[in-house]
Amino acid sequence: YLHLINNSSLKSLSDLGNISSISSMVVRGNPSLINLSGLDSLASVTGELWIEDNHSLSNLHGLESLISTGSSFNVGNNTSLTSLKGLDNLISIGSSLYIYNNDSLMNLTGLDNLSSVGLIGVGDNALLKSMNGLEKVTTLWGPLSVANNPSLMSLSGLDNLTYIGSMPGFPAKPISLSVINNASLTSLSALSKVASIEGNLEVDGNISLSSLIGLDNIAPTSISSLQVTENPQLSICDVPSVCAYLQNGGAATISNNAPGCNDVPEIEAACQSMSVEETSNNQINILVYPNPTEGILNIESDDTNGLAYSIYSSNANLMKSGKVPTKGQVDVSTLPNGMYFVKIIIGNQVVVKKLLMSAKN
Repeated sequence: YLHLINNSSLKSLSDLGNISSISSMVVRGNPSLINLSGLDSLASVTGELWIEDNHSLSNLHGLESLISTGSSFNVGNNTSLTSLKGLDNLISIGSSLYIYNNDSLMNLTGLDNLSSVGLIGVGDNALLKSMNGLEKVTTLWGPLSVANNPSLMSLSGLDNLTYIGSMPGFPAKPISLSVINNASLTSLSALSKVASIEGNLEVDGNISLSSLIGLDNIAPTSISSLQVTENPQLSICDVPSVCAYLQNGGAATISNNAPGCNDVPEIEAACQSMSVEETSNNQINILVYPNPTEGILNIESDDTNGLAYSIYSSNANLMKSGKVPTKGQVDVSTLPNGMYFVKIIIGNQVVVKKLLMSAKN
């Protein structure tokens, strides 16, 4: 093993260049260490890897040969760390990835080739704006926790995640999808491919979040408990996964959100009226995207005669109307953020779709 701990004058690891594999490595409390150059041959850490409390460390260059860790990988309390560059060849983390209290880190770029990991915890990173860098992660064999990242605006980077749960053949353990106290987070849409979480779903204290859209496709039978609290802008909770979970009598704690999502009865009422996507002809094929949108809405149909549209607020006020050809765009950038209904008329056929406006500030 290699433990480099509390060396106040350590600036370089240049004498370690021949290490290719090691059982565990801890680099902690070295305030003068600028980078990890010197570990250039290290391909495998069979146990834990800690990089913590190195306040001059700005990147992880020196770990370019690292392919795998056998256990957890922890990157925390490195106040000058702006990038995870240096981890570009890391493919596998045996158990957990924790990234926490890195005050200058803005994204997770550098983890772009990581495809196998147990659980992920990302917390208390003051400048982190997105999860970009995790695009190759499709499965987690443990919880996902994203908490206390005040600048995080979206979960972009988790767009390909499909499953959160226990590894087949191993004892079941508590699993959760937790999104907690991220003050700037406005959207969960990056989680739209998640089909199963095999545990608790928690969305708490995200003061800018207005909708649970993005959680639509989670199998309700995979949710063991639901907690949605202290999200003062959150008014749209009637996504299919939540509606079906509540309909099946699932345990839920819902409180201190915006009207429409303030308690279980409010969500159930919204779910009952969720049949807003109706058509008098099942053969009609209409696409309205992206949803949520930040300003430009695409409307497409397989009818060659074009279509008429009307956009209504959640209070049924007409906000915009017009006509588009078979494939057209509508500028909705002037609409305030919130939920709308798009009514589309083709001949004598009518389709109504929900739309979430979520423009960047």
